[in-house]
Amino acid sequence: MRKIAFINEKGGVGKTTSTVNVGGAIAESGKKVLMVDIDKQCYLTRFTGLRSGIDYAEDKTVNELLHGTVTAQDVIVQRSKNLWVIPSSTALAESEYGLFLKLGRERLLANALADVGKFDYILLDCPPSLGLMTVNALAYANEVVVVMQPEPSSLQGFDHLLKTFAAIKGAINADIDVTGVVCSMIERKKVHGTIFDHLKANLGDKMFKTTIPSRAAFIEASGQGKTIGEYKPSSDEAKLVRQLAAEVMKRKPK
Repeated sequence: MRKIAFINEKGGVGKTTSTVNVGGAIAESGKKVLMVDIDKQCYLTRFTGLRSGIDYAEDKTVNELLHGTVTAQDVIVQRSKNLWVIPSSTALAESEYGLFLKLGRERLLANALADVGKFDYILLDCPPSLGLMTVNALAYANEVVVVMQPEPSSLQGFDHLLKTFAAIKGAINADIDVTGVVCSMIERKKVHGTIFDHLKANLGDKMFKTTIPSRAAFIEASGQGKTIGEYKPSSDEAKLVRQLAAEVMKRKPK
């Protein structure tokens, strides 16, 4: 079972959209995929079309899972063929301090997902910060995919992210590794091309070959609670996401 955390400490870079669409594309290929929303903003939950009180109970989310009042089996929602979701809750914003006070707080998620069941892939959508929830994801996962927009501000945060990752690898989870870096929300700007070339020169084969452009179709799909493969299955955007998913699947953790 491959456990992949999609991370970036900067918001608005297409991280959740990438998680949802890559997860959907992997599920399309026949693999069983579980996506876990550990962000208090609940974007993955919304982007997959799940509605609180309708598709899942309000008290059966990742928040209750981390507090130990429910099991993983209680909160897993089958969203479509080969695709399952553990939804998040805005209540996580209020309860995160209580989780911080718990002993072994770095491994709350790992312990909670110990009985998660058999999946081929577990994709974790992390919040746009390097706080407790992201640390929990990195303590549980065995792989990381960094999603970033090739902007100058993203480069500065990327260095900090790598330092945090190295610290966690050294102190908490020696088995984790960076599977790759994907550039998302790329526009036809000179600065985007320059930064992408810089990243490629420095990261080599850690950079995914497939890049994801900034396109309205991705926003429209998310707004309808669909993956791009469901919303526009024959589109160039869906083809690009399938290419990226194929790259992810080919890269095996060390």
